[in-house]
Amino acid sequence: MPTLYFSEQYKPLVEDLCNRSVQPDLNEIFPRYRDLMLFAAMIGKRYDRRSDRKGNGGEVESNYFKSTGFNKEGVVYLLGLLERDDPAVLKDGASDCWKLFEQYCNGGMEIISEWLKAAESTEQYAQILQEKVLDLARQSKKVPVKVKRPRIRHVT
Repeated sequence: MPTLYFSEQYKPLVEDLCNRSVQPDLNEIFPRYRDLMLFAAMIGKRYDRRSDRKGNGGEVESNYFKSTGFNKEGVVYLLGLLERDDPAVLKDGASDCWKLFEQYCNGGMEIISEWLKAAESTEQYAQILQEKVLDLARQSKKVPVKVKRPRIRHVT
């Protein structure tokens, strides 16, 4: 299984978002790198921004996406299927899916770092991210589906 990385340029931000040692009195926003990686990939996909990794700024082995109580590797495979529209993307360990996931993650980190530029402290990170997620949720309201009542056929 592949090892995934954040770009080197995001290493300080990854540490701020995932590590208590940066701010001991502040809970980490993302308890694990994989949680941040999933979130960043979703943001990257939402805004259709992919970016190739530049350096290694935080490592996540792909087997961490499939561990006891946490089986999220399906997200990676669905992303690959959605993007490529070809089930062949799942062959040979689905390396294209993992690469695509990493690209969306780094594109998402680019967006997240833009969002957090306005933060004056790491304490503000959670508030800004919460507001952005809430805005995204409001924008994604779907039109309700109307279900027609089926016709009843009378048998004669």
